[in-house]
Amino acid sequence: MEKKVVDLWKNWWKVWTKIGPPWRPSKKDIGFWEKRIEELSKNKKLKVLLLGSTPEIRDMFARHDIPLTLLEANESMYEAMGKMRKVHSAPSDEKLVIGNWLEADRIFKENRFDIVISDLPHCNIAYKDWPKFFTNIFNVLKPGGQFLLATVTYGYPERQTIEEMLEKYSKNKKYFADFKNRIWELYQVLNEPGILDKKEWRFNLYKLRELVKKKAKKKFSLDEIDRNLVFIQGDLTGELLNDVVEVGPPLEEQLIMQSKWFYLDSLYLVPDHPVFKIRRTMILKVKK
Repeated sequence: MEKKVVDLWKNWWKVWTKIGPPWRPSKKDIGFWEKRIEELSKNKKLKVLLLGSTPEIRDMFARHDIPLTLLEANESMYEAMGKMRKVHSAPSDEKLVIGNWLEADRIFKENRFDIVISDLPHCNIAYKDWPKFFTNIFNVLKPGGQFLLATVTYGYPERQTIEEMLEKYSKNKKYFADFKNRIWELYQVLNEPGILDKKEWRFNLYKLRELVKKKAKKKFSLDEIDRNLVFIQGDLTGELLNDVVEVGPPLEEQLIMQSKWFYLDSLYLVPDHPVFKIRRTMILKVKK
């Protein structure tokens, strides 16, 4: 059983090496957070909790010689993500704790951290568990503490049918070779019947792929569809291929939910590509 768990995380790490923003933080996302880190670290020694092992975030704190506590699901993922780092900390500057994010306030004392930071935690947490998740983060933050958070949210004006997407592909196949373009096209067809669950806030990637195949096979070979449309080999593989992908509700709904524990201090949207409309990089302040 343990081998299967470790292999699962190793497979996800292989996916992580091939994908880019918006599913990984861009340099501009990191820069937005880093400016706040610089401000907060001027006059005090910060206590920081990182949820997960995101290499870009670990590099950011290493640049400022700020020690990190990491709460991660297993050691295998922590070590694999460490191989992707560009700025390395001394071993003593990272404390790894294996555990569940939904049990953070059992693992750590209340009011322990100045900062909690996490990039796209919703990808690993069911929507029904968001209130429990925010409660845990609230409990481990000190009064005046800050939660640096990014989520991928639903809720933007652009919409299209799969037929319209296929027409785009027919006219410009080179466009679909770019990962960010495929992500943007995918999010614009989530309103297709049976794809997006707005109660659980997740979409069925397998059903979407099958629907694209059904509508595209009259014009394109199945091999071409598998290689070039929506996601291609190297974008998403393994367990995600036949699974669901978590996506947050529209930003307004998310802010209302968070408002019991946090208020929004700052919001950043990367301006470089339309797909970044789905990514919300935030700084939240705790209501204590």
